[in-house]
Parts: sequence; structure tokens; C-alpha cells
Amino acid sequence: MRPGSDAWRLEATKAVIHHMDLSDTDGITKLVQDLRPQWIFHLAARGGHAGTTPDRAIALADSVLATASLLEAANAYPPEHLVVTG
Repeated sequence: MRPGSDAWRLEATKAVIHHMDLSDTDGITKLVQDLRPQWIFHLAARGGHAGTTPDRAIALADSVLATASLLEAANAYPPEHLVVTG
């Protein structure tokens, strides 16, 4: 999870939450390598609606780069299941 995010929706689950910056490819890769999880859920997305074209471009770039970092880590140390909704 992004530092400062509110995890209230996940409190009733058995999910283990890791606070990471998804743009940190090396950090994500190390985490996946260390944990070797069976499941990875990528639920991250910017909230709200970007009101301007530059804001939309930044939000899209953030989302694509974050997903690419996670996919790179998962490719190096594949989980059994990878769910991407972010």
C-alpha cells in the first residue's frame, strides 16, 4: 500500500499488507523475492477523477509505471496467482 493510504476495507481480510512505493522496481522485486507469495493483488489506483489533461496524463503514467514495476517483479519470481485491478 502507498504510505498514508487508509486500509479500512481490508481490515476484515486475512491479507498481509505491505506499504511500498510501486515506482520502486528494485524494492518491489526484493519484496517479492523475499516473500515468494502465492497470490499478489494489485489494487492500487489514483482516487477521484483527474480534471485536466495533464492530470490525466500523470495519473495514467503513475498507473502504468506502477503496474509495470509489479509485473517485472512477478515475472522474476512468479506467484501462482496475480490479480490486477488497479
